[in-house]
Amino acid sequence: MNVLVLSDRHHLLPFARKLTNEGHTVATVVFESKKAKYERAYAGVIDLVTDSKDSSRIETIGQLKTLAASGDTAVISDSPRASKDFSTAQTIFSRLPQDDKPLGPLRLGAWFDGESFHVEHLLIFDEGTQAGGLGSPQPGAVTLAQPSTGESSEALLKLVDHQRSELQELGFRGLAQWGLDYGLDGALSLGFGRLLGWPPLHSHAFLSELGDFGGLLSGQPPVLGKKFAVAVHVTQAPWPYHTGQPVKECPIDIPDSAQRQFFWHDIRVDQEARELRTAGLDGWVGVAHSGANSFELALSKALDAAAMLQIREKQYRTDAGSAVRRALGLLENQSGLTFG
Repeated sequence: MNVLVLSDRHHLLPFARKLTNEGHTVATVVFESKKAKYERAYAGVIDLVTDSKDSSRIETIGQLKTLAASGDTAVISDSPRASKDFSTAQTIFSRLPQDDKPLGPLRLGAWFDGESFHVEHLLIFDEGTQAGGLGSPQPGAVTLAQPSTGESSEALLKLVDHQRSELQELGFRGLAQWGLDYGLDGALSLGFGRLLGWPPLHSHAFLSELGDFGGLLSGQPPVLGKKFAVAVHVTQAPWPYHTGQPVKECPIDIPDSAQRQFFWHDIRVDQEARELRTAGLDGWVGVAHSGANSFELALSKALDAAAMLQIREKQYRTDAGSAVRRALGLLENQSGLTFG
């Protein structure tokens, strides 16, 4: 199938690469690229169409709009401006304006195909980019857990099903998440905040265990191969802070076996030296991921991959997943929900 990826900087580039590896024809446009800075992302791997005003690129984007409007090409986008520019696309999976309300570490995720929710799942985030929850408050890792019984799956669907008509009115299709909360009576309910369309880390964990990404975009229901998936940010200082100083490029030393457990972001390939390097963009090097039918195995494999990657000033949550066992136990005790 033909797919157009409209990426805010490098954020969707690893997913464009996944689609290419599945054998699909993929065009990738980088939006909101300051002074073409993000042209360096995936250099030597993906031929990007950037957001520059060059006449040939404008012509190319115009042709892509025509293909998307004709229904010949499915579109995925995490750039609100890009989604607006391609609003005539017949099939688009976009990011909608994000809710500023806090979501909390415990969340519910699901795929919405425009009509129904699929593979409702639990998300347990490690908030804070450094061990112990220190550093920036944004999540440093996530564990995705699928319900282990039909009753648990139905309970999650019941929590989110009232959102169906609103998402249909918004024209939304894609991956979504909502905060979860407990009431005074111990009942689980949707809490504050939601993210609609390619949430970071959540998307990485979900797609790491999705066998047929192209099939999902063509309307097939998603199937995740393992009950648990763990995704861990691997970054360089000063990420996630923007100091105004450029991040220096450096080589990435990692075994071939561990490379398969990464969704890469701030990277390029030096074809002459046949070397994987950081691209010197923002320090978000990649996301280590792994799936398994036991949480312990998924976690250990993801952390092992993160540990094997060698770069200057590496940062990652060495204590990722530390809250998962307690959260799963609480859910079973309070709500009767089981996972795995």
